[in-house]
Amino acid sequence: MTRIKKSWLTPFSESMLLSLLVGSLRVFVLVIILAHSVNGFSSGSSLYSQQETRKCTVRHTQSHLTNSAWNPLDPLLRGKQEQVSSVTRQLPLLWSQVSEADSNKKNIFTHDDLVWKIRPDEHDAKNRFERALVKVAANLIRFDCLMKRQNPPEILCPKGGRARLEAHLKSSRVGFFKKRQIARFGITTARGPPTPDIDETVREIYQVDANGARCGAVIYMFVEPEYRSQNVGELALEVISAIHSYQGCDFTILVADDNGSGKLVQWYEDHGFVEAPRLQKMMGSPDGQYGKAMMTPAAVSSDFFDRCKLKWW
Repeated sequence: MTRIKKSWLTPFSESMLLSLLVGSLRVFVLVIILAHSVNGFSSGSSLYSQQETRKCTVRHTQSHLTNSAWNPLDPLLRGKQEQVSSVTRQLPLLWSQVSEADSNKKNIFTHDDLVWKIRPDEHDAKNRFERALVKVAANLIRFDCLMKRQNPPEILCPKGGRARLEAHLKSSRVGFFKKRQIARFGITTARGPPTPDIDETVREIYQVDANGARCGAVIYMFVEPEYRSQNVGELALEVISAIHSYQGCDFTILVADDNGSGKLVQWYEDHGFVEAPRLQKMMGSPDGQYGKAMMTPAAVSSDFFDRCKLKWW
């Protein structure tokens, strides 16, 4: 009578081995994709491993106003907290005031009507394969957070230092199976290098002893014609300011080109921006031929992520 040899792998050990192989493969793929798709988890992206709740996001924004070595507001914070509050923390209040003023108008959008999406810049994801790779990376990050029982980061910017911010109508306004992109905005997502012109501008405008201020920039803003004058631009400025603040930027800068009419410049001034003549050359408009350089402190309100639905990648 022949004796049948039993396999040394029991059903339990076979399942364990399969789980280990799948887990190893998942980690390997995650590392490879992240190496090509994520901006090194630098600046605000590094919060992926540190922040587990939404409160940490607000805590980070407040901490880089008080504890960061590169923040130009540090000397003033130690002795003149009230002045710092008037300069850097008035922006969230301004957003709420604008929202309340616009809420009485007709056809005015709020964050409840929109979904904001951070996409890779067109120059960084040129074809469908690269865009698909970025989406896979984003889903792997979310899945990894789920496996670790952690909340995913509120904001995670793709590599390249630039991104495209898109405004989409929620399905409740256009139908469940329809998608409608109504605006797009080009922004930088990396902290720009400090320059003497920026430091001197901060001193002149905000009366703050700046030392190594970092800025994020708005490259372009476009809203579909049928959705203009409906508060989309105002909401976009709030989202951009939150992204820049999350990424560790002190200020948001841009060039406002209105062909000399002054209307666009006034619109930005109504939303917290001020003219910055010293930055004209740095922003590529030395004689104002392409518009006026403007800047505003980057800030995020404590309830921003509760009011705003922001998706990345």
